[in-house]
Amino acid sequence: MRSSRTSANKSMPPVLGPAAASRLAAPWAFLNYEPTIPVDLLLERGVGLVRYVRQECHRGHGASSSPGRAIKDGARNVMHVRVAADLHGVSISRVLRTLAGPTATSFDDFFDRLLGDKLEGMTLHRNACADVHGRPWVDPSRVPPRMASMGSLYYDDSSLFKKVTRELVYLDYMHIHSDKRSITRVFKSVDSDDPTTPHKKHVERHKHILFGYCIDDFRHLEDRNDHDDDDDDDKSSVRVTFYGEYAMAPEPCRLGREAKHFLEKLGTSVQLLQRMLACHPPKLSASHITQ
Repeated sequence: MRSSRTSANKSMPPVLGPAAASRLAAPWAFLNYEPTIPVDLLLERGVGLVRYVRQECHRGHGASSSPGRAIKDGARNVMHVRVAADLHGVSISRVLRTLAGPTATSFDDFFDRLLGDKLEGMTLHRNACADVHGRPWVDPSRVPPRMASMGSLYYDDSSLFKKVTRELVYLDYMHIHSDKRSITRVFKSVDSDDPTTPHKKHVERHKHILFGYCIDDFRHLEDRNDHDDDDDDDKSSVRVTFYGEYAMAPEPCRLGREAKHFLEKLGTSVQLLQRMLACHPPKLSASHITQ
């Protein structure tokens, strides 16, 4: 029996973990962005990022780690940060509006709060909203279930000894899942050196960074059946998970340290979100969230 069990175990395929990050392949690389790239390709790339970020967000539930601290994973060739918070008595609509502004489609205000007076500017280069089939969204009164934007932000990252402005050029994709109980928002750096706008001073660009937020309503099933109002805060419980990672270069370098600091700063956004929600901002009607 012992030998047969051993041989049976040998015949079973090994359990595969996450693939090692490659700076030449998706989702870790976005090397070929052009302003004329079709919207459907941006949406397709966004869907792939959502799938990956949700997998990593959920992989961390119950895992032991240092919340908000960047962790180096040599086997996967990434440095990652994962932070989660369970928010009770808060609806998914309120979380979405707090993260993404009154229209639930912008991140400007949130980045402004996160980076404070270090933020030097943000630019929206392109924006496209779509329904679940990828067709153009035509109802401005409702939050689109799919949204892809191209943007850039600049912030002061100077130290005592060096003046530095850093830039992140990114794809921003929002995905409202079909059950309307989960929303994922992902950001992926553009990893080329092509300038977006002319600069009068030297700007260093972040590359091979991706991050995102999974917002999940985890009310008990019986509560969902009995109370179908998404905006009923008293009956709501929402888990917000931030996941960010940097695909490491073959050799350790200064850019890795800068990416680590940036990811850890982004990780503090979950605590910032909790503080903002405590201020009781106006609610976004549940009817605005559509499939």
